[in-house]
Amino acid sequence: MTEKNQALDDLETVKTIVSALGTLSNERQRRILRMAAQLLGLDDSSAPPGKPTEPPPEAIRTVETKRLPDIRAFVAEKRPKSANQMAAVVAYYLANVAEEKKSAIGSAEIDKYFKQGAYPLPKQARVTLSNAKAAGLLEQAGHGSYKLTSHGHNLVAHDLPERESTERKNQ
Repeated sequence: MTEKNQALDDLETVKTIVSALGTLSNERQRRILRMAAQLLGLDDSSAPPGKPTEPPPEAIRTVETKRLPDIRAFVAEKRPKSANQMAAVVAYYLANVAEEKKSAIGSAEIDKYFKQGAYPLPKQARVTLSNAKAAGLLEQAGHGSYKLTSHGHNLVAHDLPERESTERKNQ
């Protein structure tokens, strides 16, 4: 296989990987890639010395850019079961997934992202934020604004979606 053909084949493999991982959270993407590297016996020290073969410029243009999941896809993946969980999902999404990062949320973000995520709107967004704080998922970040706690982060990154009760019984 020529270097050019190998580079094109490598690019196709990259496109397949990006397609498979593209809708997952950054945390899950990293975890899956680390696991795959471990299973393949790869680490940083296994890279061959010298400059890697660069694909031809026309091949680079054919690779689709990775799309970040929108809030609706992210909510569908995480499947929050309460307004408190949904508030944590919104805070996590804005802090870690969205193109425009935002470290704190308020009532405006609850209204906007509950709607965009196709999640039922709460009667009062500020009450939802206060309840999510009382549940330990959010903490005060200023007047009327809240940020994700480590508990909230872990819930969204590692525990959602919750397994169905029948799955729990089978494990």
